[in-house]
Amino acid sequence: MPDDRKRVLLLEDDALQTTLFMSVAGEFLDDIVHFEDVELALEGLRASPVDLCVIDLGVFISSGNYSAEGGLSFISRVREEISKSVPIIIATAVTDPAALIPAFEAGADDYVMKTEGISQLIDRMKVWLGRAFYTPDQLDLKRRTIKELLEKLQDDNLVMI
Repeated sequence: MPDDRKRVLLLEDDALQTTLFMSVAGEFLDDIVHFEDVELALEGLRASPVDLCVIDLGVFISSGNYSAEGGLSFISRVREEISKSVPIIIATAVTDPAALIPAFEAGADDYVMKTEGISQLIDRMKVWLGRAFYTPDQLDLKRRTIKELLEKLQDDNLVMI
């Protein structure tokens, strides 16, 4: 496999969202590994590193054990146990900034609202996959900046659309 091939982890438990992602992203990605629960995704990430993670916030922690904060658990554990620098993009239906703040505190790098469509997610993925190397300190600064913006939206009682 050439060095420029990209590998992406998708953590999504919705079959329709998964099918859509796989069909569209599969056109430009070399390898997509899909998991429906946090435990399997962490095992897969430990076994074989990826260039990017795309996750939903509400996913199964383990088989049959759904949590609205499953994605948050995944982010925290990746940052604590596996990698400080693999980019993590949240693909979410959440519109409340307050709900996204903990994800950035845990180590998420970016987010896309599912209502923005798959093309917006693909564009963000291309940016992250084509990015120059960021140090963990630079990534922390980016996360803090996004978190501060989300907090401002929350303080101003604004809803993202």
